[in-house]
Formats: sequence, structure tokens, C-alpha cells
Amino acid sequence: MNILTAPSTEYNVGFNWSVLSDYASTSGALAGFSITLIGVVLGWSVAATNFLFGLTYGKLSVLFFGLAFIYFFTTTGLILKGKECDLFSCPDSYIKYLGYDDLKMQALYNKATFKFRRLNAQAHAFYNLGIGMLYLGLLFLILPYNAYIAILFFVIGIVGQIMLYTS
Repeated sequence: MNILTAPSTEYNVGFNWSVLSDYASTSGALAGFSITLIGVVLGWSVAATNFLFGLTYGKLSVLFFGLAFIYFFTTTGLILKGKECDLFSCPDSYIKYLGYDDLKMQALYNKATFKFRRLNAQAHAFYNLGIGMLYLGLLFLILPYNAYIAILFFVIGIVGQIMLYTS
């Protein structure tokens, strides 16, 4: 039995790097989108409108888009770090070259899988935080124009994310 072959059980789906590469590239694209929105907000005349306690809509929007950028960028970094734990793509010839027996290789596989699952869980948490910050940034971007539409977009977006993760 080759222990480096990814099992086809549902439990292990998503722990193969080829599955997660789309997730990493999405985070990178959303990080770029967040930075672009900061540039849009900074050139926006309504950004100087006061919200509360001297905070303006623009400052709050930039704050949340900046946090979204940080979270998405961190997500990408965690996933790339997790790639170091990808034993599925390690060729059999390399395993033979290392001289590992099945018992030692199984221990290495278990350690790498545990580390990858931890990094994957952290990446998901940062990704979800980034999505939340993106929605908050959009809320404060639209709020000065029409509060009802801004709140409607925010609620629909958050409910959509909740439905995505609970289905």
C-alpha cells in the first residue's frame, strides 16, 4: 500500500494541494480588490462625511478594507505554508531515495497531515474574517448614499455567507 496516495474518502477531500490552489488564488485576488477599493475611497468626496465621534465614512471604509487585505494576504500565506506539508505529490522514487520504511513514513505523513490541517483551519478563519471586513467596508462605502440599500446589501451578503457555510 502506498501511504502517499490520497485516500478517496470524503474526510480527506480538501487536503490535497491541487484542491486548495483555487482557494489561495481567490484570497490573493480579493486582497488586490481590497487595496483597489481603498484607492477608490481615498479619492471619494463623500469620504469626508462624519459618521460618529469624528470618524468619517471614508476612514471606516478604509479601515475595514485594509483589514480585509491583511486577512486575505495572511490566508494566502498560510495556504502556501501548508504546501510544504503536501506529501501527496512526493514521488515514490524520492521516498525510496530517503530510505524511509512504511512505519517511519506513516509517522511523517501523520505529522505533516496534522500540521496541514492546522494551517488550513487558520487559513479558513482568516478568509472568513476577510470576507466580513470586506462586507463592513462596503457597508460604509454605500451608507452615505443610501442607508437602506447599504444595510440591505450587508445583510444579504452576510446571510449568503452563513448559508454557504451551514449547507
